[in-house]
Amino acid sequence: MKRRIIIIGGLVLILVIVGVGAYIWQGQQAKTTAAASIQTTTVKRGSLAASVSAAGNISAPNIVAIAFQASGVVAKVNVAVGDIVKKDQVLMELDSTDLNLALKTAQTNLTNQQANYDQTKSDLNFALRNAQSSLDSSKANLDAAVAKNGQNPNSLTVAKAALDKATVAVQQAQGVTITKWRGVPMLE
Repeated sequence: MKRRIIIIGGLVLILVIVGVGAYIWQGQQAKTTAAASIQTTTVKRGSLAASVSAAGNISAPNIVAIAFQASGVVAKVNVAVGDIVKKDQVLMELDSTDLNLALKTAQTNLTNQQANYDQTKSDLNFALRNAQSSLDSSKANLDAAVAKNGQNPNSLTVAKAALDKATVAVQQAQGVTITKWRGVPMLE
């Protein structure tokens, strides 16, 4: 048992000596490194100039990415670099010449299409009136043929065919129903 205590005590003593030696050696290395990085010079009067160079990224604490809803040429910039901006402040304006031209073109096209629609509606109404007139004339001819039925049986068949033809023409004229064309209400 005594022998065991002596061996353990010896090992602890060796570990303490090694630890103290490592501590002293590390302290000497730190002093040597610090002494190597210190620059000295003689004191004299004059200007002192120092420069610092470093690499890295710089970023602002509040950055917001902005984008226009439409592409185009920037016509006016209302702020400068470094200005403080507020919510809903207009920063840049696009050149709206092309957009205004497109608007005027679309308005002209709408006016032209409205005129075409009105013309088509007028033509259809004219065709309907003509078909109605033809129907009325055919009915009158049928009535006249029925009155003359006793004299000529073939005239009744001819008048009936004319009436059927006029009826089909009226149905075709009335059957043209266009409810909407590009959002514009039309004939029904």
